[in-house]
Amino acid sequence: PALGLRRAHGFHGSSADSENLAALRRVKSWVAYIPFRIAAALFGLLPEPAVRWIGETGGKVWFSRSDNKVPLLASHMRRVLGPAATDQQVEEAVRGMFRSYARYWVETFWFRPRRKAAISDGVERINFDPIYAAQEAGRGIVFAVPHMGNWEIAGIIANEIGSPILAVAEDLPNERITEWFISVREEFERSEEHTSELQSH
Repeated sequence: PALGLRRAHGFHGSSADSENLAALRRVKSWVAYIPFRIAAALFGLLPEPAVRWIGETGGKVWFSRSDNKVPLLASHMRRVLGPAATDQQVEEAVRGMFRSYARYWVETFWFRPRRKAAISDGVERINFDPIYAAQEAGRGIVFAVPHMGNWEIAGIIANEIGSPILAVAEDLPNERITEWFISVREEFERSEEHTSELQSH
């Protein structure tokens, strides 16, 4: 038999290789997506106090296991709080960031459209005068907001006052997770446009 030869489907770049890679990507996509649906199903069954407790506790545990991330976040918070802030104040602010982000995730998984009224009742409205002034003038508003807290809730409040939100977000690598986020945010009454251009900036 001839030496050094392989069958056609074994060559790099062959159609069989491409099909195998595509199948592998689909499997990875499902493996990453399924936990989101499981979490949404499980958290959706819990009462709000339990969800908040899980978020707070999860944030504390996350902080304790994120030694590699804490220094960078601490430097950000020191810039925000100013040079007069003590190390203790900065550390507490960083702990708050972890708690806030953990709560965002569990509250997003927990949300159901039937809970809109309860969420709205728990939101404090502060400094809405510029929004009302823009409405009266017939102008739209561009909000540049920090990536913290739960801005999904803003969709509910904005629709209540007659200023529906259109959000621009970065495309995620996983199309199924992107579609899940879009569907959830539509339930929060937030319209959303996705783009890949943000990745280059």
